Amino acid sequence: MLILNHLKSLEKHKGSVWSIRWSDSGSLIISCGTDGKVILWGPKSFHGVLKKKRKSSINQSLYSYWGQISFLQINKKLKSLRSLHFSSNTNEICLGTFSGICFLCKILFQKKKKISFLEIIEKLFGILPEIKSSCFSHDSIMISASGRDRTIWVWEKNLSREYQCLFVLNNHESDIKKIEWHPQNDTFLSSTYKGIIRGFRIKKSLFFKFLFSKNIPSFGLGSRIL
Repeated sequence: MLILNHLKSLEKHKGSVWSIRWSDSGSLIISCGTDGKVILWGPKSFHGVLKKKRKSSINQSLYSYWGQISFLQINKKLKSLRSLHFSSNTNEICLGTFSGICFLCKILFQKKKKISFLEIIEKLFGILPEIKSSCFSHDSIMISASGRDRTIWVWEKNLSREYQCLFVLNNHESDIKKIEWHPQNDTFLSSTYKGIIRGFRIKKSLFFKFLFSKNIPSFGLGSRIL
């Protein structure tokens, strides 16, 4: 016999919800949409749950205590937030917008006060106008974004813990709908509106880092990435 239980309805967004994600532990949910808000959901008395090796304590009965823990209004003028993705080993989130800006946010926990909140830590520019997909690599060292301009941008975290553009991949035949990183290495997939899925492997060398330390390299689909 199949049983489907309705656990909880979460209602705080004003308008369509474009994207929703679980944290790796399954202990938090984050959502974004047309109202320009990022909302963090979870048990109200809950904090410090995103540590990678910590097991989720959530069971069916606890869902009744779920609600909005925190929210962040990115920008009322920018409005819609298109995509979001959790990093695998930090409390960071990347957000793709309809205006072409990729926001990096961090979930901060204050254990003594038992509260958590969201904070913008960085903005990444490049894609125009709409970001359709944005996500972290398996180790959270790189971030990729793609969109309506038929390009893929990849940023890498430098020694100062800031992201700088590693390269741009051009010449796709249509909008790029989705990017997905391999869970264990620097391989990623792209899918387009024309029904094509492509795979790419990034291999970096010291020569590559030295040559392009001050310039953003741009590649076509037939190019080799060092």
